[in-house]
Amino acid sequence: VLVNASAVGFYGASGPEATEDTPPGRDFLARVAAAWEEEARTARCRVVCCRFGVVLGRDGGAVEKMLPPFRAGLGAPIGRGDQPFPWIHVHDLAAIIQAVIETRGLSGPVNCVAPEQTDNRAFSRALARALGRPFFMPPVPAPLIRLFLGESASILLSGRKVRSDRMDELGHRFRFPTLEAALADIVSAAG
Repeated sequence: VLVNASAVGFYGASGPEATEDTPPGRDFLARVAAAWEEEARTARCRVVCCRFGVVLGRDGGAVEKMLPPFRAGLGAPIGRGDQPFPWIHVHDLAAIIQAVIETRGLSGPVNCVAPEQTDNRAFSRALARALGRPFFMPPVPAPLIRLFLGESASILLSGRKVRSDRMDELGHRFRFPTLEAALADIVSAAG
């Protein structure tokens, strides 16, 4: 089996809630993810295209970069704050990868996202709460994010709701199905 790592950016930054049956989006990230998966499907074996949400973990990754301002009580949402924030705890991601390897009849796309959906503002508020810090800062304006990040800012400033019908069909049980549980685990380990 080839387990291909892709991203929920496959679906593009706008539109209704996406499932594994949703066609690719048309923006740059969606085109890159679709081309990446197309190449993977040429392998002469069973191919599973795991489309990752934002991976939350104890070491490295998105949360580690967010911790300093949030610990200082300066955490804030980005842009409008209402953009969807599909996420998954790293332990649940590892469990999904193990499940797709062991499930011989499974091939094609699998969305690797937690069952609880959230947006950027709610995620930011939950992270501040997990750290025991206030959450009062106004959103970081989109033009400022674009100034510092250029084209890659679109990843943070837009989003799309994504759910995993394939994991539901397999009866997969998440260790961290809620953002509160995931962030409590991560923050307790980060000290």
